[in-house]
Amino acid sequence: RLSAALIGKLYGIHEVGHYGRAEHSQQMATQVMANAANRVALPVFAAAKHDPQQQRGSMVRGCNVLQLVNVPLMLGMAFLAEPLIVTLFGMPWKPAAAYLQILCLAGLLWPLQVVNTSLIKAQGRSDVFFWLELVKRSVALVAIVVAAQFGIEVLAWAQVGIALFTLGINGSAGGRAVGYGVLRQLADMWPYLLMSAAMLGAMWLAQSQMPPIPWLRLALLSGLGAAVYVGLCLIVRPRHFGWLLGEIQTRLPQRFRRA
Repeated sequence: RLSAALIGKLYGIHEVGHYGRAEHSQQMATQVMANAANRVALPVFAAAKHDPQQQRGSMVRGCNVLQLVNVPLMLGMAFLAEPLIVTLFGMPWKPAAAYLQILCLAGLLWPLQVVNTSLIKAQGRSDVFFWLELVKRSVALVAIVVAAQFGIEVLAWAQVGIALFTLGINGSAGGRAVGYGVLRQLADMWPYLLMSAAMLGAMWLAQSQMPPIPWLRLALLSGLGAAVYVGLCLIVRPRHFGWLLGEIQTRLPQRFRRA
């Protein structure tokens, strides 16, 4: 809660509320994915503790499947920040949209953080995990204190920098140990970034034709973006998309499955 305390001291209670709403909105999405990843990744990695190749395969699939969903979700949320904030909290909270757009960029990396830390825990390296957390939190503390002096938007951008630094630290001890380091993890994001860019392009072209009512604008543009992204996935068939479709199909009730 250091960010909120600093904002309150330096800029006042209203700005604390705006930043808090933005942070809460971003975390609503990332926490759902993080919880799902934690529940699945840790047992899978632990079961393959003595098989680095199997751990690597599980990590590659986990990172790609999570980013397949997370990248369009975060970029779409950034694009729709204003109608989202107004719909959820009302017009007085509209200034929070600018902070949400920046924080969503930090949220792009969150699933990779979770998978890397799950791998470290599964390997039984509690000592490594402790020192990594100590370094990460110390750097984050300094970055937040310094950035807060220059404005709330700078503080939000500091969160993006912290996310990049944290991924580098986690990946150096996690993914690199099984031959799937940070650079490869980031490189595998490009298909999802490109498809998401096409999704945002379609939403940008359509937004001038949308009604000014925030909730309706949010619903229509979200639906359009989802349709474009899923359509591109069906055409391009990015890595592990077929696996994800198979997993979804096996969990559907029998009457909804195709013969």
